[in-house]
Amino acid sequence: MGWTIQIEDEGGNAKKIMPKEFVLSDNEIIYNKSFRLLKYLDPYGDTTFNAYMFEDLAADLKELEGYLPADKEQIEEVLHLVKECDVDIHTYLKFYGD
Repeated sequence: MGWTIQIEDEGGNAKKIMPKEFVLSDNEIIYNKSFRLLKYLDPYGDTTFNAYMFEDLAADLKELEGYLPADKEQIEEVLHLVKECDVDIHTYLKFYGD
């Protein structure tokens, strides 16, 4: 189970898509109560993050790296997408579940 992640504009059009599906070695970790936003990821539905959420999302992803060092490369890829969204106006980071 994983997510397709993409940057979308305000019309819902894809601007950039993560090349591979985001699949964690332990999906249950995202339900850790210490995460501000990752705990709301829906593995079967879609989850959208906006500009007000990017700072907290980046903090959660950095914390996730500590829990799942084997997934560091793909977590870094998502962090890069978060940073791209943060510098561009009217963009959203969308996680599409299975």
